[in-house]
Amino acid sequence: MTKKIHKLFFVWDFDKEEQWINDMSAMGMQLIETGFCTYVFEDGLPGEYVYRLELLEKRASNKSSMDYIEFLKDTGIEFVGSWCRWVYLRKKASDTPFELFSDIDSIIKHINTILCLILSLCLLNLTIGILNVFMGFLTNKLIGSVNIILGVASLLGYHTIYMKKCKLHKERSLHE
Repeated sequence: MTKKIHKLFFVWDFDKEEQWINDMSAMGMQLIETGFCTYVFEDGLPGEYVYRLELLEKRASNKSSMDYIEFLKDTGIEFVGSWCRWVYLRKKASDTPFELFSDIDSIIKHINTILCLILSLCLLNLTIGILNVFMGFLTNKLIGSVNIILGVASLLGYHTIYMKKCKLHKERSLHE
Protein backbone atom coordinates (compact mmCIF):
# COMPACT_ATOMS: atom_id res chain seq x y z
CA MET A 1 0.00 0.00 0.00
CA THR A 2 1.27 3.50 -0.80
CA LYS A 3 0.76 6.69 1.16
CA LYS A 4 1.33 10.22 -0.13
CA ILE A 5 2.36 12.83 2.43
CA HIS A 6 2.66 16.56 1.79
CA LYS A 7 5.23 18.23 4.01
CA LEU A 8 7.30 21.41 3.67
CA PHE A 9 10.98 21.56 4.52
CA PHE A 10 13.11 24.62 3.87
CA VAL A 11 16.44 24.23 2.07
CA TRP A 12 18.35 24.76 5.31
CA ASP A 13 16.34 21.98 7.01
CA PHE A 14 17.79 19.24 4.80
CA ASP A 15 19.10 17.39 7.89
CA LYS A 16 15.61 17.40 9.42
CA GLU A 17 14.10 16.23 6.14
CA GLU A 18 16.58 13.36 5.89
CA GLN A 19 15.94 12.40 9.53
CA TRP A 20 12.17 12.44 8.99
CA ILE A 21 12.48 10.15 5.96
CA ASN A 22 14.68 7.77 7.97
CA ASP A 23 12.19 7.87 10.85
CA MET A 24 9.44 6.90 8.38
CA SER A 25 11.66 4.03 7.20
CA ALA A 26 12.09 2.90 10.81
CA MET A 27 8.28 2.67 11.00
CA GLY A 28 8.17 0.53 7.86
CA MET A 29 7.28 3.28 5.38
CA GLN A 30 9.81 3.31 2.53
CA LEU A 31 10.18 6.38 0.30
CA ILE A 32 9.60 5.49 -3.37
CA GLU A 33 8.89 8.85 -4.99
CA THR A 34 9.34 12.52 -4.20
CA GLY A 35 8.46 15.95 -5.56
CA PHE A 36 7.86 19.49 -4.33
CA CYS A 37 6.58 19.03 -0.75
CA THR A 38 5.39 15.53 -1.75
CA TYR A 39 6.63 12.19 -0.48
CA VAL A 40 5.21 8.83 -1.56
CA PHE A 41 5.88 5.91 0.76
CA GLU A 42 5.10 2.21 0.47
CA ASP A 43 4.86 -0.41 3.17
CA GLY A 44 8.07 -2.30 3.80
CA LEU A 45 10.13 -3.75 6.60
CA PRO A 46 10.89 -1.36 9.46
CA GLY A 47 14.36 0.13 8.97
CA GLU A 48 14.85 -1.68 5.66
CA TYR A 49 16.59 1.31 4.05
CA VAL A 50 18.79 4.20 5.08
CA TYR A 51 18.11 7.41 3.14
CA ARG A 52 20.41 10.29 2.25
CA LEU A 53 19.80 13.62 0.52
CA GLU A 54 22.33 15.40 -1.63
CA LEU A 55 22.28 18.71 -3.44
CA LEU A 56 23.96 18.20 -6.80
CA GLU A 57 25.85 20.88 -8.70
CA LYS A 58 23.38 20.46 -11.58
CA ARG A 59 19.91 18.96 -12.02
CA ALA A 60 19.61 15.16 -11.90
CA SER A 61 18.75 15.16 -15.62
CA ASN A 62 22.15 16.70 -16.50
CA LYS A 63 24.67 14.30 -18.08
CA SER A 64 27.30 14.70 -15.34
CA SER A 65 24.65 14.21 -12.64
CA MET A 66 23.30 11.14 -14.43
CA ASP A 67 26.83 9.72 -14.59
CA TYR A 68 27.24 10.32 -10.85
CA ILE A 69 23.90 8.66 -10.08
CA GLU A 70 24.91 5.69 -12.25
CA PHE A 71 28.19 5.46 -10.31
CA LEU A 72 26.21 5.41 -7.05
CA LYS A 73 23.99 2.61 -8.41
CA ASP A 74 27.13 0.57 -9.08
CA THR A 75 27.93 0.83 -5.35
CA GLY A 76 24.49 -0.43 -4.28
CA ILE A 77 22.87 2.96 -3.75
CA GLU A 78 19.40 3.39 -5.22
CA PHE A 79 18.15 6.63 -6.75
CA VAL A 80 14.66 7.27 -5.34
CA GLY A 81 13.90 10.59 -6.99
CA SER A 82 14.84 14.22 -7.31
CA TRP A 83 13.44 17.68 -6.98
CA CYS A 84 15.37 20.43 -8.73
CA ARG A 85 18.97 19.68 -7.76
CA TRP A 86 18.14 17.64 -4.64
CA VAL A 87 18.43 13.87 -5.02
CA TYR A 88 16.96 11.30 -2.69
CA LEU A 89 19.03 8.16 -2.33
CA ARG A 90 18.70 4.96 -0.35
CA LYS A 91 20.65 1.86 0.51
CA LYS A 92 19.68 -1.35 2.26
CA ALA A 93 20.35 -0.92 5.97
CA SER A 94 21.81 -4.45 6.08
CA ASP A 95 24.62 -3.39 3.72
CA THR A 96 27.70 -1.43 4.67
CA PRO A 97 27.15 1.97 6.35
CA PHE A 98 25.67 4.56 4.00
CA GLU A 99 27.58 7.83 4.02
CA LEU A 100 27.83 10.02 0.93
CA PHE A 101 30.73 12.07 2.22
CA SER A 102 33.91 10.35 3.32
CA ASP A 103 35.64 13.24 5.07
CA ILE A 104 35.11 16.69 6.54
CA ASP A 105 36.31 18.45 3.38
CA SER A 106 33.65 16.76 1.24
CA ILE A 107 30.98 17.66 3.80
CA ILE A 108 32.16 21.29 3.76
CA LYS A 109 32.08 21.30 -0.04
CA HIS A 110 28.47 20.03 0.04
CA ILE A 111 27.53 22.66 2.62
CA ASN A 112 29.10 25.36 0.41
CA THR A 113 26.84 24.21 -2.45
CA ILE A 114 23.82 24.50 -0.14
CA LEU A 115 24.94 27.92 1.10
CA CYS A 116 25.21 29.20 -2.48
CA LEU A 117 21.67 28.02 -3.18
CA ILE A 118 20.29 29.61 -0.01
CA LEU A 119 22.09 32.90 -0.71
CA SER A 120 20.73 32.96 -4.27
CA LEU A 121 17.18 32.37 -3.03
CA CYS A 122 17.64 35.01 -0.34
CA LEU A 123 18.87 37.68 -2.74
CA LEU A 124 16.18 36.85 -5.29
CA ASN A 125 13.40 37.10 -2.70
CA LEU A 126 14.74 40.31 -1.18
CA THR A 127 15.18 41.96 -4.60
CA ILE A 128 11.69 40.99 -5.80
CA GLY A 129 10.22 41.93 -2.45
CA ILE A 130 11.80 45.37 -2.30
CA LEU A 131 10.86 46.14 -5.91
CA ASN A 132 7.25 45.09 -5.33
CA VAL A 133 6.90 46.98 -2.04
CA PHE A 134 8.32 50.25 -3.34
CA MET A 135 7.09 50.21 -6.93
CA GLY A 136 3.92 48.16 -6.89
CA PHE A 137 0.24 48.42 -6.26
CA LEU A 138 -1.44 47.01 -3.13
CA THR A 139 -1.41 43.41 -4.41
CA ASN A 140 2.25 43.71 -5.37
CA LYS A 141 3.04 45.17 -1.94
CA LEU A 142 1.49 42.14 -0.25
CA ILE A 143 3.43 39.74 -2.49
CA GLY A 144 6.55 41.83 -1.96
CA SER A 145 6.12 41.59 1.80
CA VAL A 146 5.95 37.80 1.55
CA ASN A 147 9.13 37.84 -0.56
CA ILE A 148 10.90 39.98 2.05
CA ILE A 149 9.81 37.62 4.83
CA LEU A 150 11.11 34.65 2.83
CA GLY A 151 14.36 36.51 2.16
CA VAL A 152 14.89 37.23 5.86
CA ALA A 153 14.00 33.61 6.74
CA SER A 154 16.59 32.50 4.16
CA LEU A 155 19.19 34.69 5.86
CA LEU A 156 18.45 33.00 9.17
CA GLY A 157 18.70 29.60 7.48
CA TYR A 158 21.97 30.66 5.86
CA HIS A 159 23.33 31.61 9.26
CA THR A 160 22.36 28.22 10.71
CA ILE A 161 24.12 26.30 7.93
CA TYR A 162 27.10 28.67 7.99
CA MET A 163 27.56 28.01 11.72
CA LYS A 164 27.50 24.27 10.97
CA LYS A 165 30.26 24.87 8.41
CA CYS A 166 32.31 26.84 10.96
CA LYS A 167 31.96 23.97 13.42
CA LEU A 168 33.25 21.56 10.77
CA HIS A 169 36.22 23.84 10.02
CA LYS A 170 37.04 23.90 13.73
CA GLU A 171 36.74 20.11 13.93
CA ARG A 172 39.00 19.71 10.90
CA SER A 173 41.67 21.97 12.43
CA LEU A 174 41.62 19.85 15.61
CA HIS A 175 42.40 16.74 13.56
CA GLU A 176 45.30 18.31 11.64
